[in-house]
Amino acid sequence: MRSFLFLILLAVSLPSFSFDHSYFEYDELLNNAIIEKGSETAVDYDYVKNNSDMLDKSLSEIESVSKRDFDGWSEPQQLAFLINTYNAFTLKLIVNNYPGIDSIKDLGGLFSSPWDKKFFTLFGEKTNLDHVEHGLLRKKYNEPRIHFAINCASKSCPALQKRAYVANELDEQLERAAIQFIRNSEHNRFNVEMKTLEISSIFKWFSEDFTKAGTLKEFIAHYISDDSKIQAQLKENKIKIIYLDYDWSLNKN
Repeated sequence: MRSFLFLILLAVSLPSFSFDHSYFEYDELLNNAIIEKGSETAVDYDYVKNNSDMLDKSLSEIESVSKRDFDGWSEPQQLAFLINTYNAFTLKLIVNNYPGIDSIKDLGGLFSSPWDKKFFTLFGEKTNLDHVEHGLLRKKYNEPRIHFAINCASKSCPALQKRAYVANELDEQLERAAIQFIRNSEHNRFNVEMKTLEISSIFKWFSEDFTKAGTLKEFIAHYISDDSKIQAQLKENKIKIIYLDYDWSLNKN
């Protein structure tokens, strides 16, 4: 009887699922599918589609995580998990419809968007990409750099990296992603002579996320250059901000 009770207690106390926080399978997929092009990247969707078992295995592991397990993780582990969840399921959404699309927006309807499609499970409930971004990442964490890490499968998005995000390197990864995107003149540029700052529409759509600790210009100045003179000029009131058009074309190779 004692042995039986001991086994029951042991079963209850032991974790039922050991999650791989290194994201080994997903990391390998990204390493092979992402093509670096200077400050930008493109996705070899043919490779992802032909190796869909690698992606599906990663997604299955993500869907196996319970809310209880997730709540017991550190904040960097939670953030890395949610960023990878968003990016991996975005890949899944695209390859499920590839090669018959030119933009992720092709997957929306007259009264719906691809981001509100409930096509995967998280913490035991059917959900969508919007919930991961707005209901979890933006709502629960004060981390504006997530906008440079999550990728919406479009050319104007910040680059999808060749590596999965991991907790023990998260701060460095987010910092590199922010610098990589903000210093990419295709998406953000500062004209000193014209006193104009042309920036991605991301900064307009999510301005509240970038201005919690200061002005938008101050946030961008921190990343756009190491030159203190340029940073000081950028913070001047006379600098005009212009938001660039967003290219929703698929970020394919």
